[in-house]
Amino acid sequence: MIAGHVYYFLEDVYPRMTGRRPLKTPSFIKALFADDNVVVAQPPNAGIGAGARFGAVGLDPQAQ
Repeated sequence: MIAGHVYYFLEDVYPRMTGRRPLKTPSFIKALFADDNVVVAQPPNAGIGAGARFGAVGLDPQAQ
């Protein structure tokens, strides 16, 4: 539990106070992961309101 509090302080609180980050990701870890931008395809009809309208039958007062 103490380690978690120390990590939180050094990762979040201390950088806000001083503008410096004492904890940095080691270069060998960064080398394992690509720095390239990742493009994620969005499936069709994935916007808000897409999909089935459950329980919406007969609820529209204009439909009568």
